[in-house]
Amino acid sequence: EKEVQCFNVATALGIYRTIQFGEPLLSRIVTVTGNVANAQNFEVLIGTPVDELVALSGLLPDTSRYIMGGPMMGVPLHSAHVPVVKATNCIIAASDKLFPPAPPAMPCIRCIRCADVCPADLQPQDLYWFAKAREFGKAQEYSLFDCIECGACSYVCPSHIPLVQYYRFAKSEIWARERDKKAADDARERFEYRQYRIEREKQERAGKLAARTNAARRDKPEVEHTKE
Repeated sequence: EKEVQCFNVATALGIYRTIQFGEPLLSRIVTVTGNVANAQNFEVLIGTPVDELVALSGLLPDTSRYIMGGPMMGVPLHSAHVPVVKATNCIIAASDKLFPPAPPAMPCIRCIRCADVCPADLQPQDLYWFAKAREFGKAQEYSLFDCIECGACSYVCPSHIPLVQYYRFAKSEIWARERDKKAADDARERFEYRQYRIEREKQERAGKLAARTNAARRDKPEVEHTKE
């Protein structure tokens, strides 16, 4: 059985530069497209502000927001002042004309179109119900973390349910709970060790006091009492 690993071109180039020349990953090839006058590719230093990058492509005035990544798997940016990171491969300048607002979500009709297109062979409709009901344990049982967030299920959903957003919400809640649990476990371990240390020091002090008392008794001269 063969194992196959897939890398994008930028990652392959970064590996080549690291092995061949010993260069660290300092830049990325980033595509700037969408609501710009001249969509193009740039080799960008990591840390470059997104607003400065898109300005080089001729940002159009009706741009309303930005997406880091592709139109389906990309992550909306809350601000254009964020930096380019090592995972940045595309910046989309979005407008209401290019990306019209999604229609209001309607109830799930169990059409299983989402399951038909899922590349990971998951049950998106069940994951949606579990995420919506905050039953995160059940979502994990149904392989939530096997979801690659490709967006195919959201794209074909006739009810316009933002399925991927529910999956991202469930994942973030699970990660947050695991962090809280780890923090609580660490705090409990620190408390238990502190109690153990206090008890140990108490016993050591008691032992030293007992040792000094016994030594003082041994060194004290005996007094003979005689009758006159």
